[in-house]
Amino acid sequence: MRYLYGIVFICLILTSRVAAQAPVNDNCAGAIPLAVGSNCNYNQYSNANATASAVTDPGCAGYSGGDVWFSAVVPANGSLIFDSNTGSLTDGGMALYTGNCGALTQIACDDDGSANGLMPSITQTGLTPGSTVYIRFWEFGNNNNGTFSICARSFSCAAVNNANCANADPFCTGVSYDYCNTINVPSIGQGTFPLGPGYNAAYGCLASAPNPAFYYLNVNSSGPIDFNISQSTSTGVPIDVDFIMWGPFVSQGAMCSGITAGNIIDCSYSPAAVEQANIANAIAGQWYLVLITNYSNQAGVINFSQINIGQAGAGTTNCNILTAIPGTCVNGLYTLTGSLQVQSPPATGTLTITNSCGGTQIINAPFISPIT
Repeated sequence: MRYLYGIVFICLILTSRVAAQAPVNDNCAGAIPLAVGSNCNYNQYSNANATASAVTDPGCAGYSGGDVWFSAVVPANGSLIFDSNTGSLTDGGMALYTGNCGALTQIACDDDGSANGLMPSITQTGLTPGSTVYIRFWEFGNNNNGTFSICARSFSCAAVNNANCANADPFCTGVSYDYCNTINVPSIGQGTFPLGPGYNAAYGCLASAPNPAFYYLNVNSSGPIDFNISQSTSTGVPIDVDFIMWGPFVSQGAMCSGITAGNIIDCSYSPAAVEQANIANAIAGQWYLVLITNYSNQAGVINFSQINIGQAGAGTTNCNILTAIPGTCVNGLYTLTGSLQVQSPPATGTLTITNSCGGTQIINAPFISPIT
């Protein structure tokens, strides 16, 4: 007799449901520290799967939960700027707190203060140096969570002397940078009709030009250059900014004497706190002059930020402009003297000054501004 044995395999398919993991900075206690620099260095994060914090509703920017937390140490000047940029998340909100995670005090809340679309930005002065502050970030409505970028930086406002063209200050658009505005300076003219005292067609669309501040840029590589100009008080409240831009000029020295109605590149006299300036076809080596005005006569900060940086074919500006006037030639040698103004100088590192004809000079920290 032959017996047949059959083996029956029973496959059990085990399934499990793993809950989506909340980010490490879902609550204040897990706040991610942000490095505070003199420029805005964005780093990308995400609020995917974030939950609502057990902290009072910040009261702005459509808060509905889904917040994440960051922290920053206040620098010696007591001033901080927090800015954000889009990722898969395109509409955010932000609130700033002092104190500690068990006893937070909200001191600012913002919706669309950044120049980067519908993203928030907060500028705060008068903070306690060395203290830790906390940033709460969320997506408007909590219905499109995902990646975004944030940065923390400091600024210091020194007195400016660029209310006339001869003292124009250089700027570049490759980084986001702050300059102090001008106050208590009468209008230097108008360009719009009706004709009247101070009328000058070279001022284009500007019906008035109070508290003027002159800046110039040099084109490093050819292509369109689009940049935002924003103005706010030292506490981050947006204030009206107007501008006019002339060019191109063949040299820095040709700018002030070459201002005419015929070489106006762009101009705006709207009540907006953020304006966009455009150079359609900048050519490497060209120079452009920009006049910024402060209609409300409120002390604050002007920010320039290129919005098409990194795009295919976009032009770039020269961020290495340093002008020094040589002294009298003695025994075949010229001597160049001057000083470098350094905002928020770092505590460590070295400064290398390179001569285009060869040779360098290295200066070690600490850097006490100005550096002779």
